[in-house]
Amino acid sequence: MRGVNLPAHFMCRSIGDGLKFLIDAHADGKITFLQDAEERLSVVYGVLVEINPEFLKHTSITNRVFLLRLLSNLKRMYFERKDPVSTLCIIVYLRFCDQVSFKRDYGICLYLLNRFSEAIPCLDASGSAYCNRRRVYEVTSHKNATKQIVLRKRYFLE
Repeated sequence: MRGVNLPAHFMCRSIGDGLKFLIDAHADGKITFLQDAEERLSVVYGVLVEINPEFLKHTSITNRVFLLRLLSNLKRMYFERKDPVSTLCIIVYLRFCDQVSFKRDYGICLYLLNRFSEAIPCLDASGSAYCNRRRVYEVTSHKNATKQIVLRKRYFLE
C-alpha cells in the first residue's frame, strides 16, 4: 500500500502497475475507486474534480508524511469524540513528527484533563493567539463551561 496525499482527504492505494482501488481510511477502510475519490473531492470543493490516474500511479508520499497525516486524523477524531486521554496519547506521538503544534495541542489536552499547572507552561510556550497565564487561571477559577468551550475552540484545530 502507498499513501495518496489528496487535498482534504487521505487515502491509500494498491501497489502495482495499474490503479486497481483506493482505501478510504475515513470510511473505516472502505475500498473505493478513482471515480469515488473524484466525487468525494467534488463535494468538498463544490466543483467538479477530475484526478489523473497517472498522478496516483506515480506519486507517493514519504513515510514521515504518511505517519503525520495518519496521526493528525486520529488526533482530530479523538478530539471530536471528546476523548482527551486518547488525544493526548496521539499528540505525544506527533511530537516526533511535528514540533510546531505539539506544545499547543499538548497544553490543550492537559487543560481539558484539569491538569492546569502542567497546561499553563505549554500554552505559554506555544505562542498561541489569545493565550496567556492570566486567561487560563481566570477560566479555571470560574469553572464556567461557556468560557471553557470558547477557550478550547480558540486553541484547538483552528
